Amino acid sequence: MEKKKSVSNHEENRLLLSSTTKKIVGFVDGSTRSKSSVAFLGGYPRRSKSSTFPEFQSTPSGLRCDCCEITGVDAKMKEKKRRCSKGFRFTMASIVLTTIQRLGLHQRNKREDQVCEEEEESESQCLLPPPRKGGMSRSTDKIKRTVQWTDNKGDNLAEVLVYEPSEVSDSDDDDSDACICTIMTSDKKPVQKRDCDAVVGKNVKPLDATLVSSEVWYGKEKGKYTLKKKGNATVYSQLYPFDGLLNYTSGIIHHVLIDGLEPGTKYYYRCGDSSVPAMSEEISFETLPLPSKDSYPHRIAFVGDLGLTSNTTTTIDHLMDNDPSLVVIVGDLTYANQYRTTGGKGASCFSCSFPDAPIRETYQPRWDAWGRFMEPLISKVPMMVIEGNHEIEPQASGVTFKSYSERFAVPSTESGSNSNFYYSFDAGGVHFVMLGAYVDYNQTGAQSAWLKEDLSKVNRAVTPWLVATMHPPWYNSYSSHYQEFECMRQEMEELLYQHRVDIIFAGHVHAYERMNRIYNYKLDPCGAVYITIGDGGNIEKVDVDFADDPGKCPSPGDNVPEMGGSCPLNFTSGPAKGKFCWDRQPDWSAFRESSFGHGILEVMNSTYALWTWHRNQDVYKDDSYGDQIYIVRQPILCISPATS
Repeated sequence: MEKKKSVSNHEENRLLLSSTTKKIVGFVDGSTRSKSSVAFLGGYPRRSKSSTFPEFQSTPSGLRCDCCEITGVDAKMKEKKRRCSKGFRFTMASIVLTTIQRLGLHQRNKREDQVCEEEEESESQCLLPPPRKGGMSRSTDKIKRTVQWTDNKGDNLAEVLVYEPSEVSDSDDDDSDACICTIMTSDKKPVQKRDCDAVVGKNVKPLDATLVSSEVWYGKEKGKYTLKKKGNATVYSQLYPFDGLLNYTSGIIHHVLIDGLEPGTKYYYRCGDSSVPAMSEEISFETLPLPSKDSYPHRIAFVGDLGLTSNTTTTIDHLMDNDPSLVVIVGDLTYANQYRTTGGKGASCFSCSFPDAPIRETYQPRWDAWGRFMEPLISKVPMMVIEGNHEIEPQASGVTFKSYSERFAVPSTESGSNSNFYYSFDAGGVHFVMLGAYVDYNQTGAQSAWLKEDLSKVNRAVTPWLVATMHPPWYNSYSSHYQEFECMRQEMEELLYQHRVDIIFAGHVHAYERMNRIYNYKLDPCGAVYITIGDGGNIEKVDVDFADDPGKCPSPGDNVPEMGGSCPLNFTSGPAKGKFCWDRQPDWSAFRESSFGHGILEVMNSTYALWTWHRNQDVYKDDSYGDQIYIVRQPILCISPATS
């Protein structure tokens, strides 16, 4: 058979570094330059085991701009005496600098975004007190504190509104100092004068992506970068041309493709723009092994439906402790569409959140915040993603998935796909197919044609394990999303079964469930093991109702997907014959539990793989887990009809 071309192959190892600093296979947030001037900064401090969200640090003397001399900025900046304009269009100052220091981001030497006039004799000063510590109770959708900036005459130049996101903690007495800051001018309009950072406002202008370079320096020894690559930069806008709604234009997003990497090798790298200069600190990563029946990633982590909550923090901390060599996210990343364009919290359903809105809103800075939050993990470990329904994010023009498409560069071209919504790749002896549930999945469509071609090229002697992922589950015994994607199952399951796919991962349902080997709702030793892992910690909380609980069976028309049709199915055989729901846990549902967590797949060899589901609460117990099972391939028993 022809060998499948993918992220890793026998000739070379290819790695995608994306965006500002420290991104591997996927990327984090906006600009190559630092975040020292962020008008809309949605972010969290770095995590620590002692405190989920430790308090922001502040300088002893307060946070001060001696007009445009900000405490903590480098010496070159301090040497410049400049007068802040009355309109305070020099867009950011010390409260955000403090947040930046806490996030561990870098300051750049030149502040081109400052709109200040050169004047040696300036006496005007901007003084901002340091953030208070502790004693601030959570208050959903309310301003946590307001700090005003004044000139030496006491005139108000601007104010910073500091919001506390409600999902920072689910404890009412939490007094952590995590926050989202929005700077407003005295006329209550968001500051929009930018350089390389994201902007939120009524009228926004996309940034020039050519302003900065996209560079990666790398090598196999610390501090020795013998190789350098340049990539491409892009920006995008999320537009809502309606009264009362704000628009967004992104920071500059960078994608750099590195090829020729040696397999199973540790590399050290820095990324940024060397002409500013603004290069990141040194970070390291290890490449995946070559496709081979004898080599596999150390551990593969699976997680879905993450969002940005205290539960998300626990999930990612726990996942990092398990030391994966690859992370696969099965959709629903940021939940930016659960928030209004102003940053205020919405609700779990469209009609509840936006009853009078012409379109579902999003708060795009949550994408930037999510990237910064994930950076300690994905700057060092390769990450692959597939889109979920919360990534649809429709705009008035009909454009969808804009944030997802611009922020994540996946190996679609390398795997013969013409779409970022479905693609494939190899990780050692495992071949992954990433399937799109929110694009055409009909048997006559482009995705099905690509999937047939891709599967026909898989050489099971080289990549014995075949794993598929998608966002919504086909088999699901929870009330939430019950049979929602039955149409997709009917269109695609037979093809995956013919090629003897071993495991199929999904999310969407905010709980954990593992199915016995199954095909067409019947137990089958040659069917796939289906695993739902949509329990990453998102704001919508866990799903707790089972469709077989008394009174919890949804009506056939209740669960209709955002895209695609509805194909409700009454069972034709077994204990649930003639019914839409079972009256007990289905035979094909092996284990289910309503808890947040993540999973780890350890492929031992071409026959055995160990699957372990880790609850979030297990982090407090040694050698504890929620579910564990060896998955055994039986290629002799289950000869693929597609290759026989």
